[in-house]
Amino acid sequence: MKLNTYCCLFVCVRGWNVTAGKIHRVVNDTNTVTLPCHRSVDGSVTWSRDTNGSKVDLIIACGTGDKRLNDPKKRFASLGDEFKTLRILKASVSDSGRYFCNDEAAADLTVIPSGTRIENVTEGTRVTLNCPHPIGGSRFQEWSKQIAGKPQRIRPRVSTADKTLVLIDAKPADSGLYFCGEKAAAYLAVNEASPPPPYLLMGVGIFILLIIIIFYFTRRFKLKKRDLHHSAGVDEAVYYMIDCPDGSKHNDCTYATIPHLPQTGNSTGNVGLSPV
Repeated sequence: MKLNTYCCLFVCVRGWNVTAGKIHRVVNDTNTVTLPCHRSVDGSVTWSRDTNGSKVDLIIACGTGDKRLNDPKKRFASLGDEFKTLRILKASVSDSGRYFCNDEAAADLTVIPSGTRIENVTEGTRVTLNCPHPIGGSRFQEWSKQIAGKPQRIRPRVSTADKTLVLIDAKPADSGLYFCGEKAAAYLAVNEASPPPPYLLMGVGIFILLIIIIFYFTRRFKLKKRDLHHSAGVDEAVYYMIDCPDGSKHNDCTYATIPHLPQTGNSTGNVGLSPV
């Protein structure tokens, strides 16, 4: 039977005027929870929940009241606002799951037992979870994780040595409610690492640019200085040793450097020049 025959004679869907993404909400049990459709609507709205792969319709909400479908304890109701917000009274762990507003995912709800430890960490952090209750004997207690009411496999790189669960490099996908045996141990929320601020990236970029500019102009100055040196006709200096008058060569004899000069004829005099 069509939905409008339950509670509405005429259904009119107004154009969407508010857009937002699906929300993820974590609450303690016994609390009251509100989950809005992420788009405002007129007319009837069917709220449903997907738990462990099974989708169940909960209520149909419209202006004339709520039609309860699978709510024997009467804990689900709509607030009647433009988002047809769903209200859950005295939430329990079994209420965890993904909620749909007119078959469109609206929220992931995780209900944790009161007193459960909550761990908020940044991705890449090493996390260690211990059983919150004593374990007698040598019986192995299996670790498991649930998120949105669905059990999730623990990644192979997580060890269970000494009944302690260790995540070497936590990822956002590791977020969820962890159980040691049948009892909740902790709720882990792994937040994505914040990107570096824009001004920091800009500062690094400017620093690198300055290094490149300094290197370029320093290199250019050296090349220009070398070109000027060669254009002036100055060659590399050649070292000569002047023989002493008595023909001997002592450590205190004079040394000099002179540039290459053109040959003008035989040199005269008693002083001879010999290259070192």
